[in-house]
Amino acid sequence: MDAEKLSSLLTEIFLTIKLFSGYPVPDQFPEVHFVPLKALQDVACPGRNCKVRALYRPDTGVMINETLDVEHEIYPRSVLMHELVHYLQHLHQKFEDE
Repeated sequence: MDAEKLSSLLTEIFLTIKLFSGYPVPDQFPEVHFVPLKALQDVACPGRNCKVRALYRPDTGVMINETLDVEHEIYPRSVLMHELVHYLQHLHQKFEDE
């Protein structure tokens, strides 16, 4: 997916999140990296073959399995949306005190 299409999709997803959660659309979007499953597993569950689909880390942004078609399929979009909610929670320090 090229940068322009990804930016448009992120805008659409953040607007949807705003409707459901009240979080404002951020001024800056996180980096989104489409990576092999092994790269996700190395971060989420080192040494194991877990079923991670995506993850958000403040230092790297969103990592999502490169086989997920976020451009055309609903389930992969929901996975991306889930991670973008984590980004917004971090941005607004939602769980910093817990």
